[in-house]
Amino acid sequence: MTLNYCYFFYFVALHRNITQAAKYLNISQPSVSRAIALLEEELGKPLFIRSKSGVTLTEDGEIFFEYVSKGMKWLQKAEREITDPLLMEETLTIGVSQLTIRTILPPILQKFSMQHPDVNMSIHTDSSIEIIKHLLEDLIDVAIIPDPIDHNPDLEIISLMDISSILIAGTKYSFLTDHTLTLDELNRYPFITLSQGTAGRRWLDSLCMKHSIDLTPSIEVPSSDLIVPLVKYNLGIGIVSDVLTKKELETGEVIKLTLLEKLPKRTFILCYRRSKKLSRTCEHFVKLIQESFSEEP
Repeated sequence: MTLNYCYFFYFVALHRNITQAAKYLNISQPSVSRAIALLEEELGKPLFIRSKSGVTLTEDGEIFFEYVSKGMKWLQKAEREITDPLLMEETLTIGVSQLTIRTILPPILQKFSMQHPDVNMSIHTDSSIEIIKHLLEDLIDVAIIPDPIDHNPDLEIISLMDISSILIAGTKYSFLTDHTLTLDELNRYPFITLSQGTAGRRWLDSLCMKHSIDLTPSIEVPSSDLIVPLVKYNLGIGIVSDVLTKKELETGEVIKLTLLEKLPKRTFILCYRRSKKLSRTCEHFVKLIQESFSEEP
């Protein structure tokens, strides 16, 4: 297995399309296709499912991508550090969830950028659980994500602000507006929730376990911002952060339903490693965030 095969595999997996990956790599499509075919032959397993619209990873492909992507990130980081160590010192790598970047992150970045115009910022988005993995693997400097996360003694965790959640539905379910639903009743309707392995799904599963409810979703999505458009088109009901639905609630595209069980608040948290000395840039960023949220009423 050559490194080139893994390199081509990585970008095909990212683009979900061999033609687009070849264009990005500035090489011919047949060369990329042949490299993938040779890699699959060597591994003895198909890594992609081909279709007219592109490619998707097989189960084995997902496993292989998880390891290859870690290696690629380390190589890219090493390249930056060796080719321009001064630039490396002035680069802040932040790990965030989709909920973070849709809500609290932009004003923080704007303020930091104004105070530190020479600092380059690299934003990595993923689930909270994956972001913590990247943090512990030293692939990012700091994380801003919603809880819950697994306890780790090497993590410094600072609570920033609470997140309220609500039960929403499309106009098709307006007949439920005057009804107080229970968690158990949600199984009577198509229910949209986050995928297994996400922090938000852990939060919901914990709530259901507390009330001895086995909630069976009809649709699972990787990030919470995808729930709202699916609900809007009447594909089911869902529980999301209230900050994600302000526009749709105001326009009447979605409606808020009443749930008997109280939805516990989640919390945005700031995380970094205790065992790693923070760069001056990262220290300034952490201080800015703490000051920003200590000013909140």
